[in-house]
Amino acid sequence: MRDRLNELQNRAYAPDAVIQMDASRVMYDSQTSSEQFFTHVNELRESLDVLQKRLQNLQQKQTAILSETVVRPEDKIQLEDLMEDIKKHIKSLRPRVKQIEVDLARDEAAGSETYRTSAQLRIRKAQCERLRSQLNDMMMLFNQTQIEYKSRVSRRVKRQLQMTGQNVSDSQIDEMLDSKASDIFYRQLNPISVEGRMAIEDATNRHQEILDIEKSIGELQEIFEDIFQIVHQQGEIVNHIESNVDAAYEYTNSGNAKVKSAVIHKKSAMRKKLCVITLVIAILLILIIVAVILGVTLTGHGK
Repeated sequence: MRDRLNELQNRAYAPDAVIQMDASRVMYDSQTSSEQFFTHVNELRESLDVLQKRLQNLQQKQTAILSETVVRPEDKIQLEDLMEDIKKHIKSLRPRVKQIEVDLARDEAAGSETYRTSAQLRIRKAQCERLRSQLNDMMMLFNQTQIEYKSRVSRRVKRQLQMTGQNVSDSQIDEMLDSKASDIFYRQLNPISVEGRMAIEDATNRHQEILDIEKSIGELQEIFEDIFQIVHQQGEIVNHIESNVDAAYEYTNSGNAKVKSAVIHKKSAMRKKLCVITLVIAILLILIIVAVILGVTLTGHGK
């Protein structure tokens, strides 16, 4: 497992690296074993680990670009390629998460009574909870990365616009930044100096980055929510299975309680019966003794 994870991590920075799963591990027959299920889950978790590496790489590249006075075209292309790779990677997660839902639903329908009352379902639920938590962490990490980058780009744009030499208020700058028009600065500002025009050009390029970021956030947010909803639905399936298991467990306990109660009542009845028999025998013995004594007494008086 460690070698497999190292291999995946080494491929995390490859431009087109999207972790693929062996088809034989995705398509299961009706005799799916727990080992196959956990193999599927582990591969999915490894893929999420690689995705986390890519998100961290994205943070580093964004920080490096912001530190540049003039953004080099090759750096911007690398950033865009990395964003595209992250999108592909996230999209590849969807069918894998979906497969877990299919596995559990199928196993619930075809599982034996022994399976439905075993600890395997609870173990699978714990695995799926961890998966859901990791997916949520990925979503939060990506959103935080993009929002922070957008904020830093916005601050740089404001500084560039202030260098144009024109009296522009913060509220006016915010309005221009909120605009979806790529040429908003050229339409609103008309710098005279060369430095002012260069500042406008840089601000325009940065503003386009903001628009691209907002688009990427929207696209990946939809993908994350879709995947997260699948895991949530799968969690409800497991909860439904667990409810059935709990109901069966309670029914079994109730049956056991009734059996124990019947045994106790039976023992009590046996004790009572023995007491009655003992009492009857004692009374009979007393009557026999009394009869013998009376017989002896009457015989003595007759003589």
